[in-house]
Amino acid sequence: MKRMTIALFMLSFLMQINAIGAELLTLLPQSNAVAGWEQDGDVVQYTAENLYEYIDGEAELYHAYDFQQLATVAYFKTSPEDSFMTVNVYDMGNPINAFGVYSNYRYPGYDFQTIGAEAMVSEYDIKFYQDRYFVDISLADESPVLQQGGVQIANAISNLIGTGKKEPALLALLPKTDQVEKTLRYVKTGMLNQAFLPGGIEAKYTVANNEVTGFLVMFDSPEQVDAGYKALIDFYLKDQDSPEPVDGLGEGGVALTSEYQGCVLLGTKGPYLYGAHHLAETNQGIPLAKAIAELLP
Repeated sequence: MKRMTIALFMLSFLMQINAIGAELLTLLPQSNAVAGWEQDGDVVQYTAENLYEYIDGEAELYHAYDFQQLATVAYFKTSPEDSFMTVNVYDMGNPINAFGVYSNYRYPGYDFQTIGAEAMVSEYDIKFYQDRYFVDISLADESPVLQQGGVQIANAISNLIGTGKKEPALLALLPKTDQVEKTLRYVKTGMLNQAFLPGGIEAKYTVANNEVTGFLVMFDSPEQVDAGYKALIDFYLKDQDSPEPVDGLGEGGVALTSEYQGCVLLGTKGPYLYGAHHLAETNQGIPLAKAIAELLP
């Protein structure tokens, strides 16, 4: 009976994996679905077990965001030697994970376009996220033919995905006012570079002509917040004698000084730990910290 139960579990698991893989195949345009562009060879798929065989060195980034499967295929125009691109569609399980991977590549200076929820377009690369997918298109060169074809194929994939062209609702928990454009990131785990903290979101802000970071750490319960808050205070106390209470940030509102993060503000609300760091002065960051707290449910 026990062997049968294990066998049934494995069968169910494999059926789920196969279903994910089959769905990924439907998101890669068939030959000439985008006029003049043909698939070069078969689609290749990778799972969590063998992703490193394809992107050794970067696989850990994707695993950190609960990577599910990857489907990859090349497209060419006229012949593989002329115009050639490689298309990678990553299933990340849910929209916030897809954004999380995308946000690791995003920088303010890129050319952004409205493909999917958002796309970055460079001379040799097109990256976008939509729904639970992260799409990475590598162009063999910077020719106009490849640039145009890459954008066309990216739009075709976006249309095949269909839904999910808005950013995840979670990202609205950090205020937009004074936020430096395209700096918002989702971190799956280890916020503030602390392994004992769970995940959260962070973004750069312009405060008193300085660039600072506003952040939100998301716990499962207020009890977990208390433990994480105390552990973080203990970490910061290596650099100073005691935290300074800050009015207006609730019972847990404090200011500390960190060797690497400058002045840091911390506050708690429900299952959230929030604040700002790299402040020149405590008072400069209080409006930002309050604005974060006001957005929390």
